[in-house]
Amino acid sequence: MPKDDLSISVFAEQNVELMVKADTLYAYAGVLKVTLFQKEAWPFTEHDETLKDLMFEIYPWNKASPLF
Repeated sequence: MPKDDLSISVFAEQNVELMVKADTLYAYAGVLKVTLFQKEAWPFTEHDETLKDLMFEIYPWNKASPLF
């Protein structure tokens, strides 16, 4: 990201993420947010449900940023 006077980013310094994978569900987990996704649409398995529940427990907010 360019560092000039017009650049504003809440997550500019937050670039460390872990990728976690269950059976069909993936999660990119960072300091402030998590992104859950599937590469192909499949029903959730028991492991997928466990990962989803854990991520919602660790990241309880449902907005793009906890600041808003």
